[in-house]
Amino acid sequence: MCDGKAAKVTKLVPSRPLTLSDAIRPLGGNEFLIIEGAGRLDRMRIQGDGAVIETLKDGYVVPTGVTVIGPHRLDQRGPACVCLRSG
Repeated sequence: MCDGKAAKVTKLVPSRPLTLSDAIRPLGGNEFLIIEGAGRLDRMRIQGDGAVIETLKDGYVVPTGVTVIGPHRLDQRGPACVCLRSG
């Protein structure tokens, strides 16, 4: 039941290490987008006390942010804009 009070904080254990993670954006439900300074765009799914990290695209040169444009549409911000669509 949601009574407006803070619940217990849980430290999530990622399925793999994240490198310079930045720009975490909600996708809905238990899913989030993360852009890593190492050049990866990831989807993170929260499962219990864990976070399953799935790399959607690798090789960005200077990733600085990520924006959700619509359902499953992504925009990587940096020197160039790349739009990905699922489905």
